[in-house]
Amino acid sequence: MEKPWKPVLLFACAVIVMLSLRNCTSKDTPESNIPGPTLVHEFDVFGTHAVLQLWGDRAVCDQAASAVEDRMLELHDRINLFDEDSELIQLNQTAFDSPFECSDELWDLLETARRAYNETGGAFDVSVGPLMSLWGFNKKQKTYPTPEQVEKTLQAVGLDKVRFDDARHTVRFTHPDTYLDFGGIAKGYALDLAVAIAREHGVDTGIIDLGGNIYCLENTPGDIESYTIGIRDPQWTGELLETIELRDQAVATSGNYENFIMLDGKFVHHIVDPRTGYPVPNTASVTVVTHEGWVSDVFSTAIFVRGPEFAEHLIKIRPTARVIFVCTTEGQKRETLRFP
Repeated sequence: MEKPWKPVLLFACAVIVMLSLRNCTSKDTPESNIPGPTLVHEFDVFGTHAVLQLWGDRAVCDQAASAVEDRMLELHDRINLFDEDSELIQLNQTAFDSPFECSDELWDLLETARRAYNETGGAFDVSVGPLMSLWGFNKKQKTYPTPEQVEKTLQAVGLDKVRFDDARHTVRFTHPDTYLDFGGIAKGYALDLAVAIAREHGVDTGIIDLGGNIYCLENTPGDIESYTIGIRDPQWTGELLETIELRDQAVATSGNYENFIMLDGKFVHHIVDPRTGYPVPNTASVTVVTHEGWVSDVFSTAIFVRGPEFAEHLIKIRPTARVIFVCTTEGQKRETLRFP
């Protein structure tokens, strides 16, 4: 396996959204009694910036925030694709030659990734790493790939190239160029861990933001009824597309403008269809709201790949989910679709 080069971002970056609070008790109330957060805790992880805004007892919030940071950094070190000492690198370098025995933590993430692959019909696939390298996101690339290069690379992609031994918690690759990349699921998966840690410490009011993957906890401060999240406009990124109200929910956005490069003068964004091998055309952004961070993260990518019809599928299997789909057509005409 050719080792990935180290880009600016360690993981594929979800679209950063803006946070605010709004009084939802009365449209006629000009101001709301919203106390400032007891604690604002910030740290860098997964190649992005995390912000925890927590309300409650100061000592409890401090303990929860420290525990969240420690767990996030531990996970980061375990699955860092650009650290030769990480467990993920060891897996990727040896799993073709012999079965790699995973730690409990890595195996749990792999099980979530397998579930994501199955639930999205392969539209989300952590074995997409070779394609990310081909298109210049995990490896330096200056020229636009040829169809022959894409076809050859596709032979190493797909979880059908990965053998899982559930009893022994081992992984084995059947193709020498296969490797795993958790960029599309790492922050969503970590967000669920962070929420669980906060609750275990007795914190149930606040916003946990892992670089744009956001969870709003079940309780709200002051007299507000929900948290208001602003979603960036994918075309005019300094503007808001709209705002949404969240409580005890996660939100994630996949966009074509946060992580992109130019190859032979052509715009290439980082959301690659693992089934065709090419960056997805005509979609600008997909925002997904669900009750689980990993589901919002995974399905924002999968719906980006499979199109608005797959948003309808998500609503059927998770009726409380919401989707905002922004697409472009010939002549760059834009359309925003909302589900439900």
